Amino acid sequence: MRILVSGAGVAGLSVAINLAAHGHQVTIVERATHLRVNGSPIDVRGDAIGIVEQMGLLHQVRAHQIDMTQRVAFVDSKGEVLGELPGATVNDSDEDIEIPREDLTNILRAALPSSVALVFGDSIDRLHDDGDGVDVHFRSAPQQRYDLVVGADGLHSATRRLVFGPEADFLQHLGFYVALADLPGTEAPPGQINPMYNYPGHLCGVASYNDKALAIFTFRSNWIDYDYHDLDAQKQILRDAFAGHVEWQLPALLAAAGDDPELYFDSVSLIQMPGWHRGRVVLIGDAAHCASGLSGRGTSLALTGAFLLAQALAETSGDHERAFERYENEQRPHATAAQATAGPGGDLLVPATEQDLAVRNQALAGRRPKVAILDDYPGVALDLADWSAVQSRADVTVFDRHLGEDEAARALHPFDVVCTLRERTALPRNLIEALPNLKLITIVGMDLPNLDMQAATDGGVIVTHPDFTHPRFHGLGDATPELAWGLLLATVRNLAEEHRRMREGGWQTTAGITLSGKTLGVVGLGRLGTRMAEYAKAFGMNVIAWSQNLTTQNAAAVGVRRVDKQTLFAEADIVSISLVLSERTRGIVAEPELALMKPTAYLINTARGPIVDEGALVDALRTGRIAGAGLDVYDVEPLPPGHPLRLLPNVTLSPHLGYVTREMLAAVYADTVEAVAAWLSGTPIRVINIDALPPDTTTD
Repeated sequence: MRILVSGAGVAGLSVAINLAAHGHQVTIVERATHLRVNGSPIDVRGDAIGIVEQMGLLHQVRAHQIDMTQRVAFVDSKGEVLGELPGATVNDSDEDIEIPREDLTNILRAALPSSVALVFGDSIDRLHDDGDGVDVHFRSAPQQRYDLVVGADGLHSATRRLVFGPEADFLQHLGFYVALADLPGTEAPPGQINPMYNYPGHLCGVASYNDKALAIFTFRSNWIDYDYHDLDAQKQILRDAFAGHVEWQLPALLAAAGDDPELYFDSVSLIQMPGWHRGRVVLIGDAAHCASGLSGRGTSLALTGAFLLAQALAETSGDHERAFERYENEQRPHATAAQATAGPGGDLLVPATEQDLAVRNQALAGRRPKVAILDDYPGVALDLADWSAVQSRADVTVFDRHLGEDEAARALHPFDVVCTLRERTALPRNLIEALPNLKLITIVGMDLPNLDMQAATDGGVIVTHPDFTHPRFHGLGDATPELAWGLLLATVRNLAEEHRRMREGGWQTTAGITLSGKTLGVVGLGRLGTRMAEYAKAFGMNVIAWSQNLTTQNAAAVGVRRVDKQTLFAEADIVSISLVLSERTRGIVAEPELALMKPTAYLINTARGPIVDEGALVDALRTGRIAGAGLDVYDVEPLPPGHPLRLLPNVTLSPHLGYVTREMLAAVYADTVEAVAAWLSGTPIRVINIDALPPDTTTD
């Protein structure tokens, strides 16, 4: 058959070789006046190696193999090496071949049979497929008729535009642009690194091989409308993208780009099409399925596609419809797999934020970020939430016991992220400053009283808060009042003491009280206090309340009588604390308040320990000034062994279980996973101390 190939790149040259080998009469038309060999070296991988061998060219290709990409190293603004590309990123296998673009192109051109006509300086202007053949009108040459037309004319394929429609219908911009410029007079000694410098969203570097060196630029950007034939416009876009940065070698590299008459500049994009043929026209290479330079697989796709197309035509005896279908079915899995690698490649080479850069550099240096989950006493953190989004990118360690400050300084020294659970672990300035790798703290609540927020901000440590508006938290606010009511019941009926005696083989020795008809005094009638009042009324109790801001109207609205502080402590049979700890409420229940209580009265505290003067409470319990107490919170947590409260028989103790339910912890840990995963992705969410964020950081 008489076949026209549009484009003399790797795809066009290789398909011409393969078609001619099967006896077809092939003409290649190339718009440029010469072979276009500008650009970075390329890779021959996987199945393409076998195809090159079948073409009889493998020995020549291997003879021109280079190691440019293997010598890439990322550097800081002073040129100090931060990390090198891992081998698995550079190659799929040890058989992979990196070769200069110009060498592979020249090898393929030399391998063209004499029967193949190669025409430079012309291109297809329009074509007409009448079903029996294709009439092609050229920009310069006379009209010709062909049996088939193969579009191998790259990302901006004119053949695709003429037959299938506008480029915009098939192009998926990946958010990057790339430029390559010649660096004349630059020759690196063998084995020297090829340095690449990053700042957020940008990469520039020097890549040398043989006696040649290239200035390489990549930057993140939304789609830019420009004429891709206008070299001056491309150079201006490049200058604008790196404007304001004069560090490292940037000025010299930009100057070289401005001087290069054949600067390569283009978007980093995919071509995604539902089909690659129409009638007697078929597309191969980047014209059909560009995977972008970020995949490192475009050349191999061109070689496999060219071979499979020629083979399909041969095996179907020239039935182009069947041949094209077979070609597409066999080539599409290769294209799909290659395109899937482009996105991760961009994130590796051009991290978007300072945080992304830090994480990338740590990974390249052989260090994954380290995440500490603190105070998981029941050992459920990893079971109640899906941590895979974090564990795939970081090492997660669970601490199931409390760490004191000195021990925490040692144990947490290597960690980048600390996930806290309420106030279980204090994070004062001394501790924060002792953790050199610390970059993120997640907390439960909008504030953490024992976290020095200013110290975190001063150290550039981000602190994130939970999203309590998320549906996962709905209905979980009852955890603390439910515990408080259970503690109240256990206290007034001596359940802990009777439980202990039963365990020891004994029987009942105490008598509790009936709640119905008694008075509950609620200190703090907020959401939790209101819930306690509702429970009390369900048990037939009278309810009175007091707090510094409580009004008679607000109390009446929930069916509660407001009294003054002294009256509440004097009249209540049970006093329940439901205040938030603050400087105003610290020690608000002390010896004078306890002295007002009936000797038959009980105190229940599930709010915060320091709201009650602990020493005064111990004295009141020891002397029998009050009947007993139910406590879930303490001045120091965990409550030290040998503490007087542990020894008093008229106290029911629980280890700060107020919010500790499986449902609440599942919600907290799911929320924590979101925060840590967002930070790992360079877009921290729900940040409290915005001033700790690096410049240009994207946040939510």
